Amino acid sequence: MTKKFLFLSLAALLTLAACEKKTSTYDALKALIDNQTPAASDEGDKPGTSGDDTDPDTPGGTDTPGGTDTPGGNTEPEPQEENTVSWKGVKYKTVGLKDGNTWFAENLRYVPEGFTPSDDLTNVTAGIYYPVVVNADNTALAFSKDGSAIAARGYLYQAEVALGLKLGDLTDIGQANALAGAQGLCPDGWHIPTLDDLMGLVGKCAGCQDNRNAPYYSGSDGSLKLLNEDGFNIDAFGAISIQDNTKTTATMMGHLNGYPSKTSSGMFCGSTYAGVTYNTAGDASSGIKNLQFYGFMPMTNKATEAEYTCNGTKVSYRIAAPVRCVKNK
Repeated sequence: MTKKFLFLSLAALLTLAACEKKTSTYDALKALIDNQTPAASDEGDKPGTSGDDTDPDTPGGTDTPGGTDTPGGNTEPEPQEENTVSWKGVKYKTVGLKDGNTWFAENLRYVPEGFTPSDDLTNVTAGIYYPVVVNADNTALAFSKDGSAIAARGYLYQAEVALGLKLGDLTDIGQANALAGAQGLCPDGWHIPTLDDLMGLVGKCAGCQDNRNAPYYSGSDGSLKLLNEDGFNIDAFGAISIQDNTKTTATMMGHLNGYPSKTSSGMFCGSTYAGVTYNTAGDASSGIKNLQFYGFMPMTNKATEAEYTCNGTKVSYRIAAPVRCVKNK
């Protein structure tokens, strides 16, 4: 604004000098005006630009809704919610634990195409079963189709289905060995836990040397209490026990008379091969009777929560158990 005023004042004097025919004054003033004429870019006064006189509420100014100078506001995508992952229409809580891995903090509840959850213990090849809960009389376990039970406990999966296969697909130990770290039913970028994942987390597994450096190893066992203090939210959710391929009826695993109001044991699916038996002992040509994979086995059959354990164990591939996923590194 100062330069504009100076320009107009000098122009007025120039006119006056011209009228009075004072040539020297006229020439001096004209030279001064030529040197002081404001460029349009100096103050933003070029037509169509925003300068000192711009109305702050004018579209394109600094008060444009969205907090930016771009018409339409902030076009950046909204940030994803932390500590969750969405998979097949379900959002799961996740947690970073002291082993350096990110884990599901909930049990999987995805039913893949071609499967229907079963509540029939004579259907030993269903692949997926409804969760089990303690019945109203606290005398046994029962299947539950209730939505809240499914949300809290997830479905129970036989190993081949959890690993992304169909019942009967595994016919030799070479196939089983190749499944370590398989994605299975987990989201892209995640996998069914391996033995290394289990040992790095809880430090103890049947048939393995203890990893005393595991963050949730209590000195004798994996500690369920320590895991849950860090947000793992794991429990003994029970399982459907089918010992091997010769069995025609399943049983519900997890209810103990000494702790009638809760499920006191359970198993989880894993992806690392743990063992095999054949229909004729030692004879692979007789066909597989049972395969095993390493998985979690939470136990709450103790007097206090501080004594609850969560170790690794060998899980028959016909047993139906919950699934937790772990993120790839």
